[in-house]
Amino acid sequence: MRIVMDLGTCEFRAGMSGQKEFINESSVVARDQSGQFIVGNQAEQMLGRNPHSIQVGFPVVGGIIKDMEAAREVVKHAVSTFRSRTFGKKFSLTLSIPSQMTQIEKRALQDAGAMAGANHVELFDSSIAAAIGAGLPMDTSRGYLIVNLGAGVTEVSLLSMGGIVQSKSVRTGSRSIDEGLVETARKQFQFLIGQRSAERLKHMYGEDKDAREFEVRGRSLTTGLPDSLNIPRSVVEELFNRYYESIHTLILHSLEAAPPELVGDILDHGMILVGGGAKATDLQTMILKTTEIPVIVADEPDTCIIRGLLQTDLAKQSGKLPWKRLKRNYQES
Repeated sequence: MRIVMDLGTCEFRAGMSGQKEFINESSVVARDQSGQFIVGNQAEQMLGRNPHSIQVGFPVVGGIIKDMEAAREVVKHAVSTFRSRTFGKKFSLTLSIPSQMTQIEKRALQDAGAMAGANHVELFDSSIAAAIGAGLPMDTSRGYLIVNLGAGVTEVSLLSMGGIVQSKSVRTGSRSIDEGLVETARKQFQFLIGQRSAERLKHMYGEDKDAREFEVRGRSLTTGLPDSLNIPRSVVEELFNRYYESIHTLILHSLEAAPPELVGDILDHGMILVGGGAKATDLQTMILKTTEIPVIVADEPDTCIIRGLLQTDLAKQSGKLPWKRLKRNYQES
């Protein structure tokens, strides 16, 4: 059995070789004092509601494993989902990784896979996987600029001939908006909100463009009592603009270092946005306005990586032409 997996900061997705279906759950793990674990969407429901006897957290932050045991449990959870559909206990595992990941960070991912029971662990570049999932041809010399907007990592990669010409990344992503909302509510309004409330507030901003303020519930730090707070739209907008500015700066730095021939391809065909952050309000318009380069949001951008991993695994098994170029993107344990 072969499992491919995109272990992200906010969500994890996993699929089994030969199948198009994949699971998609929150990258959250709950652990009680006896060492019992709950993983995924069920654990996500406990955020901000858990008693002191239960720890709830995120195993991956900024593309880096912060909790090895929790990461192991995420992999085991994904494998158990598919194991019920097939025979045998042995499995190999392919994990997507950002291009700028260090050898120590790669080793930690491979160790987590081995601890979960994988007899063989491979790593595959997430930007390449995203490009394949977005339907871009990998057997051409044309240059493509992939902007991968994850919750914990933002990465801009220039691709050509099935490989990465250059890549730049920062260890921050769309989750920085959630964290900024929690911090702003506390410092500016003396009001305490949880991460789930901050995420709902972020979604409300994107869904209701006419609202001038948004109601959020939490606890007043002045009275110590439960209360509600109306946060002005301008406060949320400022945090979105900071996030957009970080993306804009990373894109500019990538273009400045790109070979002239490939820059011409980008000007002609545009850049492709993938990852959950690609759905952010007005992001496409902002990039087009500030760079004057066409911007394309991939279909179902948040699942491009896992779909690309599944397609690449199939190509690897079948020995089709694209695999010959993509083989060098695999890194084995």
